[in-house]
Amino acid sequence: MASKRLLLLGHKERWWNTVLSPLREEGYAVEVSSETQEAFERIYRAKPDLLVLGISSAKDPSLELLRRVRNDPRTSPTGVLAVSDRNEDRDAVLAAFRAGADDVVSPPFHLPVLSARIAALLRRSARSNEPVATVLRIGPISIDPNRHWVELDGKPLSLTLTEFRLLAVLAAAQGNVLSRNQLIDQAIGMDALVTDRTIDVHLTSLRRKLGRARQYVKTVRGVGYRVMLNDEPTTSP
Repeated sequence: MASKRLLLLGHKERWWNTVLSPLREEGYAVEVSSETQEAFERIYRAKPDLLVLGISSAKDPSLELLRRVRNDPRTSPTGVLAVSDRNEDRDAVLAAFRAGADDVVSPPFHLPVLSARIAALLRRSARSNEPVATVLRIGPISIDPNRHWVELDGKPLSLTLTEFRLLAVLAAAQGNVLSRNQLIDQAIGMDALVTDRTIDVHLTSLRRKLGRARQYVKTVRGVGYRVMLNDEPTTSP
């Protein structure tokens, strides 16, 4: 089996040197790069299995690169783990999620924690590539799990890996309510270190991208989330 390819971007390369050897010893093919003008092209050409992105603040230039990755259908399915170099920087964590990160790690953390987060994201990505029988449809939204493809009104919609899986799991539930714990289990995996708040942040971002179709993703207060079926009357969000 080919080694999973990790691309470490952002921060100074010296910062990454502490994790290079342990990750390579685990069998990953790891490349490191500082932020450059060619960063996006490198991501597109290298097609890493996971992008590990270093961030220093809520205004870090790396987040703009992440937004570009998410807004391009060629790169949007790439899993992204953001790694903050500041302890308890809540603004940086939220900014990373809003820019499209699938998970965020911030100090203090140990190498086994970083490794576990990487492994969890790679497993999630592998599950998203498992064959599913049919295209799922919710109003103007079409979801093709086999191609990892979403269309809104016939036009491609760029979603993060987590947003895609959340939408696909909700659509497959056919209107049934899923609790946040069920969404963590089915869309992310119980082995991932994810909170209810994280689910809410991802769904808020998903709704924003859906625009007028956001009304099809419903909050059931005190319970969880569901999608509105096509034969239900539409209401204002």
